[in-house]
Amino acid sequence: MKQLVVVVALAALAPAGALAWTQSKSSKGVGLKWPDSCLKVYINEEGSDDVDDGSDIDAVKASLDEWNKVECSPATMSFAGFTNITKTGHTGEEPVVNIVIWREKKWPYTNRPVAYTAVTYNPASGEIVDADIEFNGQDFVFTTDPIKEHWKIDIQNAATHELGHVLGLDHSDDELSTMHLAAGPGEYHKRSLNEDDIEGLCTIYPDNGKQCVQVVPQDVYSDYPDTKEPGGCAAGPRGAAGVAPLLLGLAGLLAWRGRRSSKSVLRWRTSLAEGHFGNGYGARGG
Repeated sequence: MKQLVVVVALAALAPAGALAWTQSKSSKGVGLKWPDSCLKVYINEEGSDDVDDGSDIDAVKASLDEWNKVECSPATMSFAGFTNITKTGHTGEEPVVNIVIWREKKWPYTNRPVAYTAVTYNPASGEIVDADIEFNGQDFVFTTDPIKEHWKIDIQNAATHELGHVLGLDHSDDELSTMHLAAGPGEYHKRSLNEDDIEGLCTIYPDNGKQCVQVVPQDVYSDYPDTKEPGGCAAGPRGAAGVAPLLLGLAGLLAWRGRRSSKSVLRWRTSLAEGHFGNGYGARGG
């Protein structure tokens, strides 16, 4: 079985005042981006266990809108509906279902971050084929009111950062940017993009006059939400090198390891992932 270790290198510290955004790179050094700048994002119907008034869903939608309102880029991420699908990574589904999900138990990774964004891409071309955001609801408590509940993780703050990874942006050395690698409980300034984030988006997806068709949300439900349907992968290889996964996340360095610690010190960081090539598509390692 062919294996590939994906490593994303962070840029050196930029001079004061310089734009510091970076684009995620494939294992072959190619910048990651979607071939079509009109994306659909589905939210798992369960939402977050920590929010019971629906504002968790509204927070994710607001994060989508924050990226969508950038005028110098046609990139658009539309809320496409709810789903019961819980499996992340490219599973060969057609059409591709990019999901946002909270993992309230059985967190699947050795590291215990606040959130992961798993991006599946073609190493040779950098073409992204799938991206999923996973919030760690097992170890962290989330909120949509970070001023009142300042010891919790603000959903919109985290989601806006993670959606930058979905678009192909890596971490930035600009401490005021949404894509900066550090955040703390109760923080919410990453809800709003700054010049660095906007410059990155508009460089990767420059204005070409294209307008995305308005998406009417339609829920997607599967009889096999946790696994692929019996019968094998529905998609064949994409390029000779196959498609590898990339995990990007908000990692937690805890002064006291516990779900409800108010002393959490959080760091955005890129994690390492190992791609196992089977039917041309990599299954996430870890």
